[in-house]
Amino acid sequence: MLKILGRASDEKCDVLLVENLKSENKNPHITLSCIDGVAPKYAQELLDKATQSGMVEYFQTFEEVEVIEGYYDGVRDIIK
Repeated sequence: MLKILGRASDEKCDVLLVENLKSENKNPHITLSCIDGVAPKYAQELLDKATQSGMVEYFQTFEEVEVIEGYYDGVRDIIK
């Protein structure tokens, strides 16, 4: 289960901030969408900037979702 904490977006990307104790990222996330030509790592960069600048929209109530956890390391998909 992942707890969804907030959301950040700009003209290039839309991302959810989640609570995930297994993640090594400072700001674990789920990428909802990115425009064509935007590298996957941009979602993490967006969220890092948004948390530092206070631009994350934090939700007043948290939703928990059941997921299969994984990520793309630039070479292959990793499923945990």
